[in-house]
Amino acid sequence: MRRIVLTLILGVCLLTTACNKSIVEKNQKGDEVISAKDVEGSKEEKLLEKDSMKEKVINEVNFSESFQDINGCAYFYDENDNRYDIYNSKLTKEQISPYSSFKIISTLMGLDAGVIQSKQSTMGYNGENYWNEDWNKNLNLEEAFKTSCVWYFEKVVDGLSKDYVQKILESLEYGNNDLSTWTATGHNDFWLDASLKISPEEQIEVLVKIFNYKTSFSKEHINLLKEIMLVKSDQEYKIYGKTGSAKVENGWFVGFFEKNDRKVYFAVRLDEEFLELPGPKAKEITFDIIKQYY
Repeated sequence: MRRIVLTLILGVCLLTTACNKSIVEKNQKGDEVISAKDVEGSKEEKLLEKDSMKEKVINEVNFSESFQDINGCAYFYDENDNRYDIYNSKLTKEQISPYSSFKIISTLMGLDAGVIQSKQSTMGYNGENYWNEDWNKNLNLEEAFKTSCVWYFEKVVDGLSKDYVQKILESLEYGNNDLSTWTATGHNDFWLDASLKISPEEQIEVLVKIFNYKTSFSKEHINLLKEIMLVKSDQEYKIYGKTGSAKVENGWFVGFFEKNDRKVYFAVRLDEEFLELPGPKAKEITFDIIKQYY
């Protein structure tokens, strides 16, 4: 009996040694070896990933106190909670010109194509006297972005090919992707009350792709854009955004804010005639919404 037990033990040892040798040989050949422990770990990771995915929540909210009888809409997306807070949902689906909010995209395209290289890149002021005095000098990228200088970004876009711009817009799913008013002679302003249109809802979708690095743009260029988009920073919030204005109606403020580890995207659009440019008013309303509700 004792001899039988010893024989069995010896057999098990030999079998174990053979298995280990086989694994070593496979590893030396570069083959992947998956243990039972690895499989269990993979299952646990998948379960944790599933648990971390939160159900999409859509809230119809009342931001009328912030809008103060001004006709408009707001679309906020809390990325951490996968929650959408929507005010005046009908308008959030309506496409209009992006106006100067499109400078977010033209900045990235200009950097990507090498038309501009840094925050200090200039485009050559032609000496024309523009209605906005801030534009009447040889602005760099950061200055042009913050003053929303039209001539600067017209020159950036004129340095790009139509095919390239079309490809980028389609990859971003940027509104209607319509470049039918593109002019081969230059001074392109298809984003200024022309063929290109986008809704507040679509603005958010584009921003989420960009700032989660799910586009063809490099992380370096996206981070540079983020730096020049910063409009407010205090102990509570960092707010990043870009205004967009028609001359008398339709104003945008789009972007996102960060509070601790929380990131919330926003698109606020106004649809009412003003004596002032509506973009800054949309920005003011956005700040009030963030302060009151977030």
